[in-house]
Amino acid sequence: MAILSSIPTQRGKCAYYSRIFTELYFLSILVLFFKKIDIERHAGVFMEVAEKLQLCLIGSNEIDVMEEEVQIKDGIIKKQETWIQGWRKELKDQLDKHKTELERL
Repeated sequence: MAILSSIPTQRGKCAYYSRIFTELYFLSILVLFFKKIDIERHAGVFMEVAEKLQLCLIGSNEIDVMEEEVQIKDGIIKKQETWIQGWRKELKDQLDKHKTELERL
């Protein structure tokens, strides 16, 4: 459909579809009172937007889970980097110690 094209981001999509879903919901209420609107045409758009909104919400939840996983993994990586830096320092100290012992000989 033409109304549902060119949406920039995932969260922007969710807000966009939510707004359209709400507008179509109120439009469906007007249909009950005035019965002047082509019900089949708007029902199809309503169902399409509802489906896309559901996919957006599922996608949004998946994005939130992935962001949380990234934060956890980032913390693990930082911890491992500090360990590696400590090991490098220890190895450098040992190397310097061995070099000084070799220079004595």
